[in-house]
Amino acid sequence: MINRVPSFITRFYHSIKPAPLQPFYIGTVAQVLAIPVTLSAPLMNTIPEVTSNTHVMAILGVTDPDPGEGDGWLLADFCLLNQLLRDTGKTQSWFMAMNVDEAIVDHGDIVHGNPFRERKVVCSRRNPLHDVTECAVEDIRNAFLQQLRAVCRTCQTSDKLLLVMVGHGEEETYGLCIGEEEREEVLLRSEVDEITNAYLPAGTNVAIILTSCYSGGWLSVDSSVMAAVSKDHESDSYQRSASECLRGGLFTQALINTLCAGITTSSYRKVTDDVTAHLERIFALVVEDHPPVYSAQANQWDQDASSMTGLKRVQEH
Repeated sequence: MINRVPSFITRFYHSIKPAPLQPFYIGTVAQVLAIPVTLSAPLMNTIPEVTSNTHVMAILGVTDPDPGEGDGWLLADFCLLNQLLRDTGKTQSWFMAMNVDEAIVDHGDIVHGNPFRERKVVCSRRNPLHDVTECAVEDIRNAFLQQLRAVCRTCQTSDKLLLVMVGHGEEETYGLCIGEEEREEVLLRSEVDEITNAYLPAGTNVAIILTSCYSGGWLSVDSSVMAAVSKDHESDSYQRSASECLRGGLFTQALINTLCAGITTSSYRKVTDDVTAHLERIFALVVEDHPPVYSAQANQWDQDASSMTGLKRVQEH
């Protein structure tokens, strides 16, 4: 999959000077966090958390951090989610097949957001990622599955599992592409199901966030899936900046805007509706053409979102 960017207004965008970068501050729940929003105030007084009984596992499938010619926009999505969910939940394991320090040396701090509004530095030497395992490209897929198996074996009946998958999608199988193009592997939904079905206690809530193209192919009543697009479409990044760089995906931004909206309790149905609404505010034609898609485990759409996904929105006081 090639980076797919809404292009019919690109010339207009290129004529506008990008907004200056702002640091991305991470702190406790009691601190104010600046979130990159598109049509809301740039300073938000809420940050998302992972519930204390939730295990988070994430994988970044791409290996080229270049935001211009490579997959830096997907790296930015991975970093944004990593930073916002840090220091919460029961356990966290984030897998990637690149050296972030080298990426920063080669391409500068990792930035996320609309290039014509205030953007955030989501990874730098001052503000590194957390709970990350850097693997050789040939090892990352097996390492992720091995850790998934280990986590599922330790899950208790009341625990939840949240999977975050960032990368390109494979059109025929809907799988997450792993590694470099010339020796690319694919992580399939059936492989994840095989492990969760074998080792998780019956009735465990499983949620999956996918930013990849064709990710709607993962929808199933066996888990609560939030997918960037249907199984027939490609996902979108922000448009290129004046420096010809891509700085994050539109679906990830809409998801983050929703989680930081300051509503303390919501049904899963309401949260998914809000993600789509935020995406429409960011770029309405994306929603008209290929909106995000969702499934609810056991079709429990009206259950509390935090019980379904392990994610909650925390109101600051």
